[in-house]
Amino acid sequence: CYLSIGSENAKAYKTYGINKKKIYQVPYVVDNNFFFIKKKNKIKKLKILFTGKLIYRKGCDILLNSVNLLNKNSNFKKNTEILIIGDGVLKNKLIQFKKKNNLTNVKFLGFKNQNSIKRYYKKSNLLIIPSRKDNWGLAMNEAMAAKNAIISSNSVGAARDLLRNNYNGYTFKNDDYKNLAKKIYKIYNNKKKIAKFGDNSSKIISNWTFDECYIGLNKAIKFALKK
Repeated sequence: CYLSIGSENAKAYKTYGINKKKIYQVPYVVDNNFFFIKKKNKIKKLKILFTGKLIYRKGCDILLNSVNLLNKNSNFKKNTEILIIGDGVLKNKLIQFKKKNNLTNVKFLGFKNQNSIKRYYKKSNLLIIPSRKDNWGLAMNEAMAAKNAIISSNSVGAARDLLRNNYNGYTFKNDDYKNLAKKIYKIYNNKKKIAKFGDNSSKIISNWTFDECYIGLNKAIKFALKK
């Protein structure tokens, strides 16, 4: 039997000719309770979060190009804060891009461990995952447990299962910073929608738990023991 973390994983198995009856869902989950927040603070500035390695595949440069475009609107620049959490080989290049383009609403915070990153999920309103390719993207689970709206590249595995367009966020075209900018502006322009999207994220992720993993594993073990 085969264990699948989500629908993209199951789809990959099927392309290799695996019978769907042999595929068991053991969803990719985090401890939702660890990241859970009961109520978000009232939105004054839109706080946008990126968390991941600063490498080409993770697409932080795509996000910065979008912010550079959006900052042509002085109100956007004044009323947003973009927090970049993570480290990697592109860090200096990305910081140079920030300085060159005077992206004063962007802050690089370096690497944060699980305990400290939890505070940023709770303070933020919107997580952006601009990855050019990501098999899953656990940051999406974490941010959703903390009631964040989500914008994700359509090349992120988790987006297929956890992100519903215009319900808890939006997907954008992979490697298209202009399309990402449009989706960010949609959320920025509608404060009521941000809070609603965050609540909807919390509802979706409440079904992605260790209990679901246990159920899937149990089914797989029973199937294996029949052989």
